[in-house]
Amino acid sequence: MTSPLQIRSVDPFDTAEHNLWWQTYAEANRADMSENALIWTLEESRTEMQQRSATTERRTYVALRDGAVVGGGSLALSLKDNLHSATVGELQKRIG
Repeated sequence: MTSPLQIRSVDPFDTAEHNLWWQTYAEANRADMSENALIWTLEESRTEMQQRSATTERRTYVALRDGAVVGGGSLALSLKDNLHSATVGELQKRIG
């Protein structure tokens, strides 16, 4: 029996956690777009997620099943205008 899916927020200042998220991000984008994928480097994504902004709050998440990362996502929240909306990015790893 498979365990329930767990969603965990990623601390952008925790290198191991951010690397898990980035690996999922990179794999999912390469799987979807192959050589056409435009992928931020690990360092670019870390810098973006650690940056504090007066206009946008960024968050990342990983999805775990049985202790393994099976997906992830990102969230960008506007802090100045359009407060009723957010930008969501979903990442899925192919399993099996």
